[in-house]
Amino acid sequence: MLALALAGFVQGAMGFGFGMVSMALLPLFVSVKEATPLVVLFTLPIVLLVFCAHWRHFRWRDGRLLVIGTCIGVPVGVHLLAVASADLMLRLLGAVLLIFAAQELWASWRGTAKLRLAKWTGLPIGIFSGMLSGAFSCGGPPVVAYVYSKSWSKESIIATLQLVFTVGAVMRTGVMLHDGFFTAHIMRIAVWAALPVMVTSFVGTRILKKVPTEQMRTVVFVFIGLIALRFIVWA
Repeated sequence: MLALALAGFVQGAMGFGFGMVSMALLPLFVSVKEATPLVVLFTLPIVLLVFCAHWRHFRWRDGRLLVIGTCIGVPVGVHLLAVASADLMLRLLGAVLLIFAAQELWASWRGTAKLRLAKWTGLPIGIFSGMLSGAFSCGGPPVVAYVYSKSWSKESIIATLQLVFTVGAVMRTGVMLHDGFFTAHIMRIAVWAALPVMVTSFVGTRILKKVPTEQMRTVVFVFIGLIALRFIVWA
């Protein structure tokens, strides 16, 4: 509950990060196979609400490859979560988190030139993102890199991201429900954590303008990187 509440605070304060912070903290207390469906339960309403506020700016011709790729990748990721050993999944999660944290910190400290990704790369990027979403609920960074390589309006970028995340969350929910991931234990944690997450998210949004965003972003990703190293070394 505390891990999810802290992730809610980060989401409110920075506008992103719920999935990554949750997946960095939850496996310290529960298995990856329990952590992933927990994160899905909280992610779906968040991304759906944001998409509803921006859906008019979505253009199918721009986002269709990402959406199709996500639909292909999510079941593969969930299947990997179901069949792989706990130690392997924890080390894979650590590697994914470490790569994303390192990329974010490098971009923050050194600055990076804007990527120029061809339109056709949307399909493989969507598949890769879907696999990461299905296995670890951490499929955001590849899609974010793709949409920000385009000369789209800010509103179109937000709408495209949220639709991809919504489709991924809906598919993860359906596949995990079918495969029995949502156990009574998981649902109890989700129910008890719902109010703390809402409260900390609200607190995070209230202090958004008072906290130096870049410094907080650096602290968060350093923390995620350290947790990732722990997963890799001591899984």
